[in-house]
Amino acid sequence: MKKYCVTLVCNEGFLDSALFVVQRLMSCEGQNFDVVICSNDDLSKKLPDFVLFKHIDTEEFTATLPENSRLKKFTYWRIPAIEELTKVYEKVLYLDTDIYINTRNIGEIFSLDMKRHVLAASLDVHQVVRPTRIPREFKALGRQNRPYFNAGVLLIQSSEWQAQKCFDRICHLSRTHRDVLFCHDQSLLNLLLNGCWMELSPLWNWQYSARNNFLAEFLSPCLIHFAGNKKLWHPADGSIPRRYWDAYQSYARTAHGSRGGAFPPLSAGVVKSMWRDLLKNLWYFRRNVRYASRFPEPLAVVAHGDSGQY
Repeated sequence: MKKYCVTLVCNEGFLDSALFVVQRLMSCEGQNFDVVICSNDDLSKKLPDFVLFKHIDTEEFTATLPENSRLKKFTYWRIPAIEELTKVYEKVLYLDTDIYINTRNIGEIFSLDMKRHVLAASLDVHQVVRPTRIPREFKALGRQNRPYFNAGVLLIQSSEWQAQKCFDRICHLSRTHRDVLFCHDQSLLNLLLNGCWMELSPLWNWQYSARNNFLAEFLSPCLIHFAGNKKLWHPADGSIPRRYWDAYQSYARTAHGSRGGAFPPLSAGVVKSMWRDLLKNLWYFRRNVRYASRFPEPLAVVAHGDSGQY
């Protein structure tokens, strides 16, 4: 069995954003991992030589699963992709395609001792700012409040994923709980583990929003997740700092020779938006700082539940 891989899962429409993440990955030091792109689409001829391609058959798994205008069925693809990769690698690091890699040493995350936990992830930003609010999936099923993770960055321990028969159990949940899959694959994974998982520092999945974007510039997260409606590949409107937007534009020029629009000047509208974000940052500042301080260094973790008992 191979040691480690970093994987992105996408359809052809999101290949460009995935390859931007790959470009950032390849600038990391001491690469101790394979880079694998998984898809139900045939992307094998569209990838650089140093990127491995894994075709995954998703039709049967996703056939009856719900989708909406924001979350399409291809968001479920990561689950069969993880199932296949855990048969090959000891640990799998999954990244969403809207991640900005802000560290040169991403491989250090593989050194975490996960005990018998299947999965390590970061708390979902909604629980960070509202810790007493029960996640919608748990509330709909009458479950009590439990830690709920964001599925944009997942570190999977393959031996436990396979030993716990996670894929088979997720398939069962997808048939019996399809009406409460409000966040699609994220819902399935959280329902599966039911609060028993290893919590990473928010620096490994900084879910960038108007509530924490100023703080991010001081803490310099390892992975910045543009999980909201504003993405790096969208036209600049001042909601994302120029250094991130410029990095994506640089990739686009190299890959396609394309030119993005100009970064907006400090117009009255942009300044008004910055003031609004600043006020939100101040409102949530204590909660965000209190939460981040639970992790004295980037590789500190908090274990939830009894590992190996799901």
